[in-house]
Amino acid sequence: MSALLGLLLLPACQKTGGEPEEVTGNFFEVISGTSSSYKVVYPADASKQVKQDATSLRAAIYKATGVKLQLTDEASASAGHQIFVGLETFPDEYSFCIKREGENVVIAASDEKILSYALYDFDKNVLSQKSRAKAGLLRIEAGDFKTKSLGGPLTIKHVMGTRMYYKTEVKSFGTSGPSPETGVTSTQGAVSDGEYIYFAFRDNADNGAGDTGVYSVIVKDKITDNGLERVAATEKFVGGHANSMAYCDTDGLLYLVAANNSGAIVRVDPKTMTVVDTKYYMPAPTAITFNREQGKFMMRSGSNLTVSDAALGRVIVSTKRSDGSKYVTQGVGSDDMFCYFPVSPSSANGTDNNNQLLVYDWEGNFIQTITIDLPYESEDMFTVGSRYFINFAGSKAVGHRVYELVLTDYFYRTKLSVAGSALLGD
Repeated sequence: MSALLGLLLLPACQKTGGEPEEVTGNFFEVISGTSSSYKVVYPADASKQVKQDATSLRAAIYKATGVKLQLTDEASASAGHQIFVGLETFPDEYSFCIKREGENVVIAASDEKILSYALYDFDKNVLSQKSRAKAGLLRIEAGDFKTKSLGGPLTIKHVMGTRMYYKTEVKSFGTSGPSPETGVTSTQGAVSDGEYIYFAFRDNADNGAGDTGVYSVIVKDKITDNGLERVAATEKFVGGHANSMAYCDTDGLLYLVAANNSGAIVRVDPKTMTVVDTKYYMPAPTAITFNREQGKFMMRSGSNLTVSDAALGRVIVSTKRSDGSKYVTQGVGSDDMFCYFPVSPSSANGTDNNNQLLVYDWEGNFIQTITIDLPYESEDMFTVGSRYFINFAGSKAVGHRVYELVLTDYFYRTKLSVAGSALLGD
């Protein structure tokens, strides 16, 4: 019988990304009743983070089932069944695998960071499902054995809206340097095409509402090992408040929102650093971002969020902000999963001396708020590959202050009961 069950459940782990073929109705029982022969095992030479993740998994299993499994390293493990937590080599270096080896379960990943995500995935899809885990029961169905690839390193987007434990911090990256035009020195929007970062300056006399005679300049800086190096700049042009900027991979142009009542969006060729044209879009946008994988723009107009196609010709989603933040709205940046709206405090709203990053998905649903502990006024947000940056208001001499947003101290930890949390300490 057990040999036959083993054959039915054999499609454990694929070598590359993608979902395995599900065998409906078959499952692998780990816990049945008030005790189990299984123990949570980690490598004898495991790092502190891997041990921490294994400990958290044990606590989460206890929370879901009420059964306390033994926790031990591989060298000390006695005979019996295992749920092994550790690292493996994958053809795709950004992968994790949940698989069966004989009577054992293996949860493995290509590095420590992705291992944390693998355990979160196991929690979400197994431990949090009543059909799989409840008092006195833990079973893994055939479709739960799988290999997935994140397609890149674990970063900000992977932990948004999850129960993973993590912290963020900002570290100084560089300054953009002053504007080349006298008087057009107030720092505003920014964006990157992956190789260069483009910064918008505006006339410091602008009150944010003028339609004509408010000038802007966009500068082009190269990303170097030492920070930023000025490459080129546009001539002075009518660009309004220049609040936010997007780079559209479809036509290879920069989109600068004038953020005035006219709804003007100025398109600039980043190769020649010249203005191509000015388009008009209503309701007048005050923040804009584009993502190549999504093939969409996200725009904010006051409390309205609008998702449009790459031609800005068709509205896909129109919704209201639901974050409840009283901070002052600024620009927006994005990746292929989420949009990130930096907002700043003001003396009028009585908030703390920090900034916020409001996270929305591409359907306009609010996900969460990230607190940014810096006293400067944030202006815009952008990504460079898997890196996340926020630019803050600077000075006439400094230009934009650019900070990188990074993850720190991240590992798997689900929401635990008091009893489950106690297992983290033994």
